[in-house]
Amino acid sequence: MLSTRPFTALLRPLLVRLSPVHGDLAARNTVRDPRRTGATAAALAIAIALASGLSVLGASATQYLEGATTRDFTADYLVKAAPGGQRMTPETAALLKKLPGASYSPLDQSTDYRIGGVASVLTGVDPATIGRLLRYDVSEGSLDSLSEGRIAVADFKARANGWKVGQTLALERRDRRGEVTIGAVYRADEQSNLLPSITAPDTLVTHYDAAPVTDSIVVATGNGPSRAALAAVTGALGDNPALSVLDRDGIRAEDTSGIGDQLDLFHALLSMALVIAALGVANTLAMSVLERRKEIGTLRALGLDRAGVTRMIRMEALLIGALGAAVGTIMGVFTGWALSRTLQESVAGYALVIPWEQLALGVLLALAGALLASLWPARRAARVDIPAATAAH
Repeated sequence: MLSTRPFTALLRPLLVRLSPVHGDLAARNTVRDPRRTGATAAALAIAIALASGLSVLGASATQYLEGATTRDFTADYLVKAAPGGQRMTPETAALLKKLPGASYSPLDQSTDYRIGGVASVLTGVDPATIGRLLRYDVSEGSLDSLSEGRIAVADFKARANGWKVGQTLALERRDRRGEVTIGAVYRADEQSNLLPSITAPDTLVTHYDAAPVTDSIVVATGNGPSRAALAAVTGALGDNPALSVLDRDGIRAEDTSGIGDQLDLFHALLSMALVIAALGVANTLAMSVLERRKEIGTLRALGLDRAGVTRMIRMEALLIGALGAAVGTIMGVFTGWALSRTLQESVAGYALVIPWEQLALGVLLALAGALLASLWPARRAARVDIPAATAAH
C-alpha cells in the first residue's frame, strides 16, 4: 500500500499556488482516508509500472538489436528473399555481375557439417569482396586467409570449442570427408543476423554442397546508397518482386519489428488494466463524495459554487493519479534497470536506454485517466442538495 501523506505534502504547495482554496481542500481530503487512497493509487501504479518497465526493456532491446544488425554492415544494400517468396541461390547473386562498379558477395549457408566433431553451419562468401561489405573485427589471424581456402571463426564459437588460429580440424558432411584450417578469429555477436559463426570461401562450400541456400546478398554500389543505386540493384535483379532490397534503415526496421509488435500487444493489454485502475479511482471518489455529503453541502452554503466543488474533486483525482503514476514509473524504470543489468552480464553490447518520451506519455495518460474518472463523482458532488445535505441528523 502506498503512503499518501508524504506525497500529498510534497504536491500541496503546488496545488495551493494554482488554486488556494480548492487545492488546500483537495490535499486535505486526499489524506482523510490514506489507506483507501493508497490502495486506489497502488492499482494505478502497478499498471504504469508494467508499462514503464516494458518500455525501458523494449527501448534497450531495440537499440541493442539495431547495433547488432547494422554495426557490422558496411555495404549499401542487403538483398533477401521476400516473405513467402522462393529461396535465393548462388545464381541469384550472379545477376549482379551486370551492375557496373558494384561489389557483392552472397552469404551461402550450408548445413550438416561436423568440424572437429562439432555440428556446424558454414557460410560461403566471396573472399575478394567480403572484407569491404561486412566489418570483420579480426582478433587473430587474417581475413585474407579465406582466399587460401581457410575458414574464419567467430570468437564465441572458437572459445566454446577451444579452437585456435592455425589449427587443422577434420571436416565431415554426410558421406564426404576432409580437413579445414582456421585462418582467422573475429569478434562477433551471437545475436547478429549478418556475421556468421563460421565464414568460409564460397569454393569450399560448393565443394561439399552442390546446392547451398543463399541466405542474403550484400551489395556495395560505386557511389553509395541513393535512389538511382537502389533502382540499379533492383533492375539488375530483374525487378523481381520475390526479392527485397534493403538499405541500412530497412535492415534496422526489419530486425526490430518483432519487438515493436510484441510491445504493442502488451501495451494493449495494459491499457485494459489502466481502465480498470481508472474505474477504481472513480469508485474511491464516489465513496468519498457520499461520505462527505454534509460537508460538501456546508461548503456550498458558505459560498463555494458548483464549479469550485468540481475543481476540488478533480484535484483530488489528479493527486491520486499523480501518486500512482510517479510510483509506477519509478518501479518500472527500476525493473527495466534490473533486467538490463542481468542481460549486460550475458549479452555484450546491451545497454540501458530510458525512453523519456514514452515514460512522460504514460504519466500523462495516467493523469488523464484519473481526470476522466473524476467526471461523474465531481458532477454528483456539484449537484448535492444544500438543504438536504446540511439538515441535522
